[in-house]
Amino acid sequence: PRYVDVPTDHQNNKQMKKQVLLKTLLFMLGLACYGQLFAAVTFSGVSDSTAISGEPFTSQINALATGGTTITGYYKDFGSLSWLSINPTTGAITGTPPTASAGGRVEVYVTTATSGNFYMHFNVYVSDGVSCDPRET
Repeated sequence: PRYVDVPTDHQNNKQMKKQVLLKTLLFMLGLACYGQLFAAVTFSGVSDSTAISGEPFTSQINALATGGTTITGYYKDFGSLSWLSINPTTGAITGTPPTASAGGRVEVYVTTATSGNFYMHFNVYVSDGVSCDPRET
């Protein structure tokens, strides 16, 4: 006589639990990938600007994350514009240009929880302040 191994209920249960766990993990991985593929950041509130040498300059980066991600920080690459700084939490840009030749391109990026960095740029032109002759009114 030949004996056939018939799986017990316990063995079937164990196999089903493994399959459910595997499917759950694959589903969660799919959700994570979906968020990374369809996440986006929209910037607003900033365009090319003019600053006056010797006077405080302020600007505000507004960034909105979509697609299941959140913004975790604002950062800058101002190049030669060392007089500018950015608040990593709020996106506020501040600084006082020392001379009229201190302008240039500003590149800002935000980091997101799931999808890496998103970049935007604008220019800051720096001008000498306009002064009027006090005798002319």
